[in-house]
Amino acid sequence: SMTVSDFLFRFLTWFPAFPAALLCLLPMKNQLKHGARKALRNTFLILIPLLGVVSLAEAVIGRGYHTFLPVVMVVAFVFYSLGVKADFSKSVSVFVLVCAILGFLENFSNGFDATLHPQSGIENFSPEAAVFQAVITTLFALLVWHPVSKYGSVLIDSFHLHGVWYASSLVSLIFMIYNILSVPRHYNTLHINNVLLFYWISMPLLFILLLLLVILFYFIVSGMIKASKIESEKHLLELQKLQFKKQQHYLEATAKERHDFKHAVRTIKTLSAEKKYDELNSFIEQYIEKMPELTVKSYCQIPTINALLNYYKESARLDEIPLSLDVSFPEGKDIRETEVCSILGNILENAINACREIDAYKRFIRLTVKSDYYLFITAVNSFNGEPLLRNGTYISTGHKGSGIGLRSIISVAESLGGRADFSHDGCEFFSNVMLPLQPKE
Repeated sequence: SMTVSDFLFRFLTWFPAFPAALLCLLPMKNQLKHGARKALRNTFLILIPLLGVVSLAEAVIGRGYHTFLPVVMVVAFVFYSLGVKADFSKSVSVFVLVCAILGFLENFSNGFDATLHPQSGIENFSPEAAVFQAVITTLFALLVWHPVSKYGSVLIDSFHLHGVWYASSLVSLIFMIYNILSVPRHYNTLHINNVLLFYWISMPLLFILLLLLVILFYFIVSGMIKASKIESEKHLLELQKLQFKKQQHYLEATAKERHDFKHAVRTIKTLSAEKKYDELNSFIEQYIEKMPELTVKSYCQIPTINALLNYYKESARLDEIPLSLDVSFPEGKDIRETEVCSILGNILENAINACREIDAYKRFIRLTVKSDYYLFITAVNSFNGEPLLRNGTYISTGHKGSGIGLRSIISVAESLGGRADFSHDGCEFFSNVMLPLQPKE
């Protein structure tokens, strides 16, 4: 029959689920839908009754160690993925990695139990081993708290190649399966020859290997993020260089006209005094036609953003797409130029690509940037009325429908604490981005 002590012991064996949940939440600190405090509260509100039920069930039926582990993992992951804003690939990667790490810590506890009770087995997991397991999982979570929170969140917020995240999940899954298969069912088998010694050598080595792979993954991905930022900044510098060349060309082209301006004024004055108005109008029209037009315009006071807007304005003009720009940035606020340029560039590129697919007379793009406490970026563009959707999500019309542009907008907006939404009505596509504004330091 079941006793209270039996139930409490079973519950203690499930204790590692709490530090595991913490490790899952730490790298997602900027991706939590309801904030850190509410996420922690919800975690306890879900885990305590869930683990209480499975502990009770295990105590009643008297079945083996963690009989309901698959059920707990599935339920925990469902609630975890629903509580974060990050992409599914990132949720899977973090969850499987934490399971793989906790698998090693549990096997350390099994080895500890086998050392204390060589004639026992996993079905009779001892209270001493349960306490040992609770202690080492808690200590490990506290030890890696800061690096996981600081560096893990950087990867989650900034790296958006879903294929790489899924690949990392596969590596973690291999370690997790290894840990499951390595659980010693009967401890006496570990005491044959040097099996226990091999167990204590192989487990820590593989655990260290997994941690080294995680660190290596961080440095590789960090390098990719830095390279991407450098490439983005290089592109912005090229746009600024192009803008400067256009301005220089305009100054050189108008140098002669500025030099001859006083002669033109004298001619205008003479024709006006002689009341030769027809000749005067003709002269002014010819003079205006000779003046080169300034193609580089000032849409805002931020050079990088202004260069980008000029670039896409010219690109739209070459494709016979009317592009209306109403842009205003607040003073005294911290404008994340690289991120805002990424959002504006992806919106305009996607809009231009969409307009290219329809008749010229139907094409238009309107972009507005306004602010109060938030920076609001809104755009509407014409398209063929047949949006590309995948699992209910809009797919970019560029890059062969890969959707990288729109996904990038969402990821960048969320990494800054904002949001991005897309919708369509008939043959009009709407992009709406909201970013919080912070005062300059």
